[in-house]
Amino acid sequence: ARQIAAARMPEHRGATRLSDCLTAVRYEVPEIEISAANGNVEFPLARSGLEIVLTHLAGNAVEAGATELDVEAVRTSESTNLLVSDNGPGISTGNAQQVFEPFFTTRRDSGGTGMGLAIVQTLLLAHGGLIEIEESEAGARFRISF
Repeated sequence: ARQIAAARMPEHRGATRLSDCLTAVRYEVPEIEISAANGNVEFPLARSGLEIVLTHLAGNAVEAGATELDVEAVRTSESTNLLVSDNGPGISTGNAQQVFEPFFTTRRDSGGTGMGLAIVQTLLLAHGGLIEIEESEAGARFRISF
C-alpha cells in the first residue's frame, strides 16, 4: 500500500521525453533488449514517473520470459500515447481482467507480489494517464494514453 500511495505523489508532475528515460530503464532491467521509436515525443509526466512505468513493464516482461521490449511514442491531435509490447507469452484472456488489481500475480511462488501493474496504473491515473491491454498477435501489448 505504501508503494501505491507513493505513486500518487506530486513529484511525478512535469514532462519528459521518452528518450530521456531509456538509459535508466536499460540499467534497471538489463536482461531485456529495449528498442524505441519516436523518442523525442514528450509526455506529461515527470521523468521519475515514466521511468517507474517503463521499469515495471520491462521487469514484468522479463519475468514472463520476454527478451525484447518495443516502445513507441505516438502523438495524435487528441492524445499522446506510448505503445509497449514484448515478445513473451502474452497475457491470457482470464488474467487480462485482473492484472491491474493489487496483489494479483501468477508468480507468487517466485516472489511476485502482484503490485507492479497496480502501481503503474495508480501512478498514471494520478497524473492524467490511462493504461490498457491491447490485443496482439504475440506477447503482451499495453497502450498508455495521456
